[in-house]
Amino acid sequence: MILLLIQLFSLCLVVWSSSSVPRRIARGILPPAGAAKVDVRYSPGFVPDVPSNDRRGVKKRRVLGPSYRTDTAPEPLTFYNERYVIPIDIGDQTFHLALDTGSQDIWVLSSALPASETSGRTVYVPSNSAVDTNRRWHISYADGSFANGVVYNDTIAVGNFVIEKQGVYSANFINGTLLNYPVDGLIGMSLATKESSGDTSVLSNLQSHGLQSSVFTCALVRPNERDVQGFCTFGYVYGTSPVAYADVIIDPVDNPNNFWMFPSTTAKIGSTVIQRPKNKAIADTGTYLIEVDDALLKEIYGSVNGKQDSTGFWMYPQNASFPSITLPVGGFDITLNPGDIDHGPAAKYPGYNYGTIQSRGSFGADIFGDIWLNNVYAVFDATPGRPRFGVIPRAYGKPVT
Repeated sequence: MILLLIQLFSLCLVVWSSSSVPRRIARGILPPAGAAKVDVRYSPGFVPDVPSNDRRGVKKRRVLGPSYRTDTAPEPLTFYNERYVIPIDIGDQTFHLALDTGSQDIWVLSSALPASETSGRTVYVPSNSAVDTNRRWHISYADGSFANGVVYNDTIAVGNFVIEKQGVYSANFINGTLLNYPVDGLIGMSLATKESSGDTSVLSNLQSHGLQSSVFTCALVRPNERDVQGFCTFGYVYGTSPVAYADVIIDPVDNPNNFWMFPSTTAKIGSTVIQRPKNKAIADTGTYLIEVDDALLKEIYGSVNGKQDSTGFWMYPQNASFPSITLPVGGFDITLNPGDIDHGPAAKYPGYNYGTIQSRGSFGADIFGDIWLNNVYAVFDATPGRPRFGVIPRAYGKPVT
């Protein structure tokens, strides 16, 4: 699927139930209509592992079993239609939900929606395990699209764990860009302990159900890495490589929305180290690009004679070769794979490509989205009182070891 882009800006998401006050959560980016076309998945010539209209490669999972599963193999995390999706059981159905570490809610498309709006996707049909809470929910996006519906309590299975009475948002109405949302819904895995409706979040429920070490992990694999499988684990870190950790910022003033936020106070362009005092970043699987402050963007694109288009989106000459770009986690450097910086041709500017590093706008932290996460095996440690975010660097085409 080709995503329309004109200018990056922070997306605010409003979620509420009929019994709660609206809550604003800073989230990612949303492109407005009427923009230049940019392929956000891969550079021209690359073919993704899973075609946009095909679910091959997404493992089908068995339905609900006991309260704890013994099949501890990693769960597949598959890229298609510009999203990384994980199979999740809700009631007696299996859904392929976008994994989002930048939000805390779980929502799915409902059988109440017209068939024309859900073609090719699984819709939620409340089963015997579902309880209608008589509460409503609503999500609004900056481009004017929104969704609303009913809050259910239902049984879900995540990894090896089965959770009863999880708050599940069923979308009875969607409009705008959500009509083309390419997956069955979304599962939020931020550090927030409560969903927007007030129900306990999935991550908090996993912890209360015995999630070992309070940890989950994910390896986001690029679509053209044909011999490497993306995956998630729940309760353990895969492999034997050492993990570099940074403490998550839990100050409610600096991180009121409980993001996976950590210090990232330098950047390196080639051999030049740029000091960024007090700078912070969040690890967000629900955002595709890397978003940083404007001063750093000028340094990055200035190194290759790049420029902004008429809307402020950064691009660079197609024959340019970037120096190495390093964006750290705490004091641990992560150097981007050079091919990850290409965002595809700038249609209105012959000879130029857009870059995958763009402006965070007025948002108070960098957003390290999927492009950055493609370069690491990410470890999310939600230990109460001292959460950490950890990484193991992962080279292009190499599996986690």
